[in-house]
Amino acid sequence: MIGYRAGGGVGTGGLGGCYKKQKGFCTMFQRFSHTKRIQELEEAVQKLQRDFQSLEMTWLDTQHKLKSIMGRVVKSEALAQEREDAMMGIAPKGQPPSSGTPANGGFLTDAQKRIQQDILRRRAR
Repeated sequence: MIGYRAGGGVGTGGLGGCYKKQKGFCTMFQRFSHTKRIQELEEAVQKLQRDFQSLEMTWLDTQHKLKSIMGRVVKSEALAQEREDAMMGIAPKGQPPSSGTPANGGFLTDAQKRIQQDILRRRAR
């Protein structure tokens, strides 16, 4: 037999001759293996792109939520500061202090003031 060696046929012209670049039978299977590998890599890249886009959308949604929460916190803090200033008798920003405003901010009626004074007296005992 020409081209075969005893013990497996690995050599020039034998079945194991696929180790060299040749035209014909071996390159056809090599092309399929490369095509399959390229297709796997393309699918992996597409999956990574989809995952990245999903993460970007999640991040943008999280940023929007954080911005909304921070707006609420700032607004709540401003309202709390305004209430505290009113309790202390400090005029709100942009308004001149009124001379007729009592020290408690004018929130209590006369009856409520009397009740508050009674409570403070009881606590002081």
